[in-house]
Amino acid sequence: MTKLGATKSRSTQVAGMVLALLLSGTLLSGCLESSEDASKIDAQASQDAERAQQQADEEAHKQAEASRAAEAERVRQEQEAADQRAEDERKQAEEQQRKDAEAAEAERVRQEREAESARVAEEQRQADERAKADQAAQPRGFAGTGSASGGGDVSYANCKEVKQAGKAPLHQGQPGYSYKLDRDRDGVACEK
Repeated sequence: MTKLGATKSRSTQVAGMVLALLLSGTLLSGCLESSEDASKIDAQASQDAERAQQQADEEAHKQAEASRAAEAERVRQEQEAADQRAEDERKQAEEQQRKDAEAAEAERVRQEREAESARVAEEQRQADERAKADQAAQPRGFAGTGSASGGGDVSYANCKEVKQAGKAPLHQGQPGYSYKLDRDRDGVACEK
């Protein structure tokens, strides 16, 4: 923008010089004795003025080109900066989406694990209830029945069942006695 002002100033200077040359040529022509010399001087002054104007025009054109090139460079740099900002924002948005997706996946996995744990716990609870119901439905043996070998018609899965049936401790030969219930193999099961 300052170059444009400098161009105008220079054009004004050149125009002033051209005018001065023309005036001096006119003054000189009156002083010269020969009209031929005067016309040569006028032609020379006119050529000088024309060359000076061409140089001024070329200089103005160069300055205008330099100004346009500088403006184009500024616009290009601004566009590059805007493109870089847009790229950075895009990458940041992609990174945020990736993090959000990872968090959502982790939450989904956690919920699946909780649901699986709850399902397993419910299945275990139902299995325990069925086992208790099956134990309650099983016939209990009587004290006087069974063979002397210890097996008889009655069997217990564990000492808890024996105690619930009121048969603890079981001695070898009694109905329901089993070696698996006699931990210390002394012939008395579920003594504790």
